[in-house]
Amino acid sequence: AEATEGLQHFVWQSMHRGGRIAPDPRVQGPMHHRAKWRVEDMLSDTALPWTIMRQPTYLENFGNEEGKAKGTALRRLRPGVVSGLLDIDDELTVIAVEDLGALAAALFEHRKEYLKRVLVAGAARVSGRQLAAAASRVNQRADFEYQQVPWYVLELFIPVEYPKQLKRWLISGGNDEGASASLDDFLEECRRLHPGMLSVDEWLRQRGVAEMEPPPTAVEIVRWSANASSRSPFSVG
Repeated sequence: AEATEGLQHFVWQSMHRGGRIAPDPRVQGPMHHRAKWRVEDMLSDTALPWTIMRQPTYLENFGNEEGKAKGTALRRLRPGVVSGLLDIDDELTVIAVEDLGALAAALFEHRKEYLKRVLVAGAARVSGRQLAAAASRVNQRADFEYQQVPWYVLELFIPVEYPKQLKRWLISGGNDEGASASLDDFLEECRRLHPGMLSVDEWLRQRGVAEMEPPPTAVEIVRWSANASSRSPFSVG
């Protein structure tokens, strides 16, 4: 990049660093996070007109398309259920993919203000319980529950290490920069740069949660089963 003639602004998309003292100091950030942090460290020694934008967890991680999640029990957003990697009350910082892109564009527009600076990106800090409550608010007909991805799915059915590394980092490591006292400041800065930032409720609405039909109740399932049995040519009576 340094050899690129006429380069006016180099924006490096990195990852949130830890925002707290790790409960287990042996736990490192995921491998590709650490690779991005090394590039951050190298940028400070260059003559590049750089800005660093640190990304938190994508909201889209809670809404993987059914086809992509098929057979894995990996994070899916479906009627009555929000699922994710962490325990129900573990918090993490999130942002929608399109909003991260809008922040990157805003950094180019505000080049002079952000040269040699770091923008910690984020839209909200949430837990699984809060995500389920938000989905219930948006749907208005069903009470959503949060389900954690089972440990055996990560260990036996996911062929890559990243989800396991990320889970360890968020639970037992530094989590993300939203775990620090700077949370409100960087959320406010991001909304100033991008006033159209989606809230969690707005993102869920965009993903079709308001139109999701409530899952059948146990009573309805029993009733349907009984009706089906009575119509069967093999039923007795």
